[in-house]
Amino acid sequence: MKITFVKYMFLALITFSFSACYKDLGNYDYTEPNKVSIGGINEKYTVMQGSYFEVIPELTFTEANASDSARYTYEWIAMKNGALVADKRKDLGTGKSLRINVAIPSGSYNVYYRVKDTLTGLQFQKVFDIDVVSSIYEGWLAMTEVNGKARLDMVSKVNNEFIVINDVLNYVGSSLTLKGKPVAVNSFRMNPLADGYGIFLSTNETTDRVEPETFQYKNTYNIKYEMIANVPDDFAATEVADAGGYRSYMIAGTNAYFYYYVMNIRFGLPINIIKDEPATFEIAPYVAVNSNAVFYDNTNKRFVRHIGTESTCSVMPDGTLFDFNTGMDLVYMTYSSFSNGNVFAILHSEATGKYMLARFTFGASIQQVYYEEMTATDMAMAKNFAVSPNLGYIFYTVGGKLYSYDMSLKASKLMLDKGANTFTALKFRGNTLVAASLDAQKPEGENGVLEEYTVMPVQGDLQLLNRFSGLGKIISFSYRTR
Repeated sequence: MKITFVKYMFLALITFSFSACYKDLGNYDYTEPNKVSIGGINEKYTVMQGSYFEVIPELTFTEANASDSARYTYEWIAMKNGALVADKRKDLGTGKSLRINVAIPSGSYNVYYRVKDTLTGLQFQKVFDIDVVSSIYEGWLAMTEVNGKARLDMVSKVNNEFIVINDVLNYVGSSLTLKGKPVAVNSFRMNPLADGYGIFLSTNETTDRVEPETFQYKNTYNIKYEMIANVPDDFAATEVADAGGYRSYMIAGTNAYFYYYVMNIRFGLPINIIKDEPATFEIAPYVAVNSNAVFYDNTNKRFVRHIGTESTCSVMPDGTLFDFNTGMDLVYMTYSSFSNGNVFAILHSEATGKYMLARFTFGASIQQVYYEEMTATDMAMAKNFAVSPNLGYIFYTVGGKLYSYDMSLKASKLMLDKGANTFTALKFRGNTLVAASLDAQKPEGENGVLEEYTVMPVQGDLQLLNRFSGLGKIISFSYRTR
């Protein structure tokens, strides 16, 4: 009987315990933890580098008494698209709202706004995009002359609109001061590194690069640091030409140099020498580049070529239309994509007084395709040449007149006449003709004009696309691409 009593008492205690637990569970009222919803933020913003930028989010809470901002921490983090790990993250702020002067580099970013509830430990996030653009992000760089001195101006493209910035180095607070008279500006990508876009500013005294995003300067951006040869401090280039594939050629004085990032070849000893010949020759101030390069030997009056990674130039093959050893003076030379790629060269014979137009391919093989007298108007006074890549017309200027020469008809046509205003530079960007001129009616430092034209077939009238005025006298210009 005693064992049975104990057993029943044990069962009763278990039953009471379960009953008590069930009743205890019924005494609690469980609710969801506080949640934060983030609104008031656009999906995407475009902001100017250096400008004031503000984002004021709207926060809502599931708990009625959870709006005390002291309960939360905030952070704004920008992650740059396509950047290296070390350059990817930029911390923007730790306040509830974002109020900053935009100091991060230009580019596209994913921005993470994070709100953390310190009471519950929960974190809430909103992701949006920012495109940071710079007043110097893209556009025409113009090496200009103002009161006999070099000045870099820019026609900057911002939000698909162009603005003219005089003395852009001073505008951005660059420490680089240009010395001497303007010679050239060249811009292209030298290597895949972050600062590998080369913007070369050449005067008659020096050649320097600037940091491509900010135009800031440091001593190692001088051209001598791109070279393995020892050169004087006043070493200056007249041309730094992009050959594609991180290859480039430089002309300085009467010498030529070669650079190839992939093979770690830097500008070194001059390449204007033929193997087994005793001395270097003087080259003309033009280079035709198509991965490799064609130069003109002024000493021996001949075309020469540089191929691959050779440390010297080589002679040209025998010609079918003319002798590459021309015995003439080179007036102008360039490489054009016209007719699947041709070198165009204008030569002048002192003996006959004639100007000859030569064309030849320059790729896997060299073939001469054209050699005729260039019977163009006022050739003796012609300057500032450019070749249309799709139509093959040769444009040149004589004072304030712009001519187009049709080599098939062997005839010139006057395309523009600016009267007392003179042309100072000419080139093609794609199929667009870009002409620089000097407005005689405007004051020094504001008299430069840059115009873009569409070239029409059958030497039709040029169609003006854009006109930018208020620059200095433009000596050279180059488009800073993205």
